[in-house]
Amino acid sequence: MKKVLILTDFTPTCFWSVTYGLDFCRCYGFAPEVLHVDTPHGSAHDEGSSLERSKVEHILDLYRKKFGMSAALSIRSGALDEEILKVIGSGGYALLVLCTHGKQGLQSVTGSAVEKIIHSLSIPIIVVQSKRFAPIKTVILPVVVPSFNSSHLEMSAAIARIIGPEIEIVCRSEHRQFCDSHLSEFGNASTTVMERSDSG
Repeated sequence: MKKVLILTDFTPTCFWSVTYGLDFCRCYGFAPEVLHVDTPHGSAHDEGSSLERSKVEHILDLYRKKFGMSAALSIRSGALDEEILKVIGSGGYALLVLCTHGKQGLQSVTGSAVEKIIHSLSIPIIVVQSKRFAPIKTVILPVVVPSFNSSHLEMSAAIARIIGPEIEIVCRSEHRQFCDSHLSEFGNASTTVMERSDSG
C-alpha cells in the first residue's frame, strides 16, 4: 500500500494537518505516516510541544482502533529538509501533507527549508489550510508559459492519478495549444482547459 507522509511540528495548527492527513488516507486508501523532525532550533521538549505530541499520539491511537489504520509516528533529529528528503527517498510515498500557519511553528523555524523541500520533491504536496477534510473534487492548474514546465505537469498528473479529481487547466488563449497537447498525461482524469483573457 502506498504511504502518505504527514508533517507535524507539535504545534496546535499542525494537529489539524495531522487529522486532515489521516482522513485523506482513510478516504483514498493510503497508509499514513506522521513525521516530526526535532531541528536544532526547534522546541520539541517544551511543555506545549509535549502536550501537542500527546494529542497526536492519542489521535493516531484512535484512528488505529476505530478504523483499523496502520498509523505510525516517527521522530527524527536533524535539518528539516534533509530529514524529510531522506524519508521520502526511502520510497513508497505517494504524497506529502503539511500545514501552513503564518509566522508560527514550522514555517518560522524553517525559513527557506520548506521552499527547498517543495522544489526538491518528486511527489505531490498538499498544503492544509483547513481544519476539516473533504474529498477533493477539482484541482485547478494555472498554466503560465514559459515558466510552467514539465515537472508541474507531472505533479498535477500524479495527483490526478492518485485521487481522480477533475482537472481544470486555466491558461491564456495563446497557450491553449500547449495545454491541449499535454492532456494525455492526465490519463483517465476528467480534464478541461479554460482560457482566460489577458486582463484575467
